[in-house]
Amino acid sequence: MACDILGMWRIDEVNAIDMSFKQTWKSVSELESDAGVSDMQKAMAKSAFVFEQGGRLLQLMPAELAGKGERFDDDYVVVHEEKWKEEDGKIFASSEENGEYAWSEVVPLDGRIEMYGFFRLSKCGGSAPGCGDAGVAGVWIIKEAMMFDEDLNRTWKTKEAAMADGSVDEDALRTFDTKFVFSDDGVVKMVVPIPEGVTQEQIDQAVASGQIDLYGDRFMALEKHPWKVEGGKLMIDTGAKVEVFGEAVSPWTEAPVVDGVMQYVTYRLIKE
Repeated sequence: MACDILGMWRIDEVNAIDMSFKQTWKSVSELESDAGVSDMQKAMAKSAFVFEQGGRLLQLMPAELAGKGERFDDDYVVVHEEKWKEEDGKIFASSEENGEYAWSEVVPLDGRIEMYGFFRLSKCGGSAPGCGDAGVAGVWIIKEAMMFDEDLNRTWKTKEAAMADGSVDEDALRTFDTKFVFSDDGVVKMVVPIPEGVTQEQIDQAVASGQIDLYGDRFMALEKHPWKVEGGKLMIDTGAKVEVFGEAVSPWTEAPVVDGVMQYVTYRLIKE
């Protein structure tokens, strides 16, 4: 269910409290016309929740109601940030109480979900990034790399094209063997082949000492970076520490995916 939960969910029913403190499930339209329900509950019914990779759970409100805040997109503002997790095949959402996190199960309801015992939500249209073959999770390989020609102009080249024109050396050609492994827990690993001539004993010793993290039999993780989907965009934390005029620049960069091709910094990637 972890993959199915990803994406935006909008409230379509609220366990509303009337003036006599009786709770009744009401649709958003029923709630809006009910004079016995407070304006605060009616406003809360306009919330949306976004489950992101890595366990981040955002509560959104329409911008015209929320006022100032971090913009999620043209319509919504982030008003609260919580966490979600999966345990034993069940999804749990957190809520903060007295500085501590309390967890409650997100209950599946035949295509919908129930949260906190107060909201029943339906998923917005479209597939969530990170789910299935059409999403992000999985292994991506380098289709093209950005290189410089003789006039120092940037150009995109496949490994075959670079080998044919002799424009790069053997070390540069080996970068084409890098794989990018996006996992559902919000981490992308850059893995490279273990160099020829390294024995299994040397590999075992390196793993035991924590020097390398294996991927498969003959690949090792060179780098690890967080990734997430935010505002419908795939974002990757490059880890770069950059300042402009003394102000820190966010290390998160967008990696757009167009027609099955992901562009990440100097690489164009395709699913393996």
